Amino acid sequence: MKKNIKYNRRSKPTLFLVYIIIGTVFAASLLITASQPTVTVFAAESTTNNAAQLHTDGRWIKNSGNQIVFLRGVNRPSLEWRTDGAKWVESTWDTMASWGCNAVRVSFTKSWWDNNEPTIDGMLYRQKIDQAITWGQKRGIYTIVDMHWWTRTQKMTPMPPNVPDWINTWKEIANIYKNNPYVLFDLWNEPYNVPESRWWNAAQQCVNAIRSTGAQNLILVSVLNWSHDANVVQKLGPIIGENIVYSVHLYPHEFDGSNTVAGIKREITRIGWKYILDNNIAPVIIGEFGAYPDDLNEVAFIEAICRIANGQENSDGTDWRMGYLAWWFIPYPEEHALVYQNWVTPTASGKALIKYLENSLPNVPSVSTSVGESNVLVNNTPQPDLVSNNEVVENQDWTVGLPNAWSHVLPNEGDQLFFDSIENQLIFDSNQISEYSLVNMYYQYWFYTHY
Repeated sequence: MKKNIKYNRRSKPTLFLVYIIIGTVFAASLLITASQPTVTVFAAESTTNNAAQLHTDGRWIKNSGNQIVFLRGVNRPSLEWRTDGAKWVESTWDTMASWGCNAVRVSFTKSWWDNNEPTIDGMLYRQKIDQAITWGQKRGIYTIVDMHWWTRTQKMTPMPPNVPDWINTWKEIANIYKNNPYVLFDLWNEPYNVPESRWWNAAQQCVNAIRSTGAQNLILVSVLNWSHDANVVQKLGPIIGENIVYSVHLYPHEFDGSNTVAGIKREITRIGWKYILDNNIAPVIIGEFGAYPDDLNEVAFIEAICRIANGQENSDGTDWRMGYLAWWFIPYPEEHALVYQNWVTPTASGKALIKYLENSLPNVPSVSTSVGESNVLVNNTPQPDLVSNNEVVENQDWTVGLPNAWSHVLPNEGDQLFFDSIENQLIFDSNQISEYSLVNMYYQYWFYTHY
């Protein structure tokens, strides 16, 4: 995700009140710390189902039964900035499954993987990634392991700073997970500001290295300009190899008309997604897209892009069905939050996503397949709609006017302890606005100073 923080500035408490609240939270934390055929919608089945093995066939992802699979779900971040993950508990995978997700993208930091860093809850970093894979697999959810950051301080570099080192890490990951059909590899998050050929050559080398291990897992290759611009495929040619998927990202602030189907289709044409899909080159997955939860125009973007990707806006002859993963299943900071602080109740953008994850796809034209092949979409069984009486809470910009001295109150080494104190000890009740605001204030401040 690009660093494009959007805050609601409707109300600002006095600076004095901000200091009191922050001081209270910090003091409390220290005390706490001290203490188209007809669409059939169903899951990817069980952990032992051979049909779970995925491969590509032109622009389609299929399982071993030649059923078309659209990977649809959410991004589940936090392992890129916390070795133990934020609320890294199995129940959150229950929620994601109940929404209709059959894929979850899990971000990680390369240096923490390489060092297998110990976490503050007594585990090792790689075990946290294994947990996500296991929890997903039990629910028929594919896990896309996404190398999001290079180190904790080298967060969003244009491409891997050391390509041979990057490739060696992916060879190691491939050797570990090559026999697990529920694991997909996302090579690098959002390359940008580098010559096209430099990134494309590096990606090709990495794909070759992964395949040299015998791993046939699907590989997601991000396109350029923050994974936005896929014209590189037409300019330089596709990445050579089997089971390649192009990962693209799209956010409403990036182009005009983003809240309309017509506007998004124009952009898809301009940035080269159309070329890949129309020429049956490879599957395309929208690896990230998101909306500010209480911005109706941005929520309209979520709905429009889901309708296009579901094939529900094809009366003009376009058929751009593809998988998609919304950013992000985490309640803070709120610029793209899909859930509230209880980690269950969806925000407005979360509800918009659920509607399209749950619903079967109407009037989708059939897909050309080989004789005798079945053509069934694979996803999760629809769940009852998640209804909430929770209203969107006013989000203050708590960072305005904070003195520079506050940057030293929470040094990097202490971030996780403070973060855990707030996150794990306070009771998140949507009816208790004061607690909500207090916690939200810290999340926004933490993100403002650290991300």
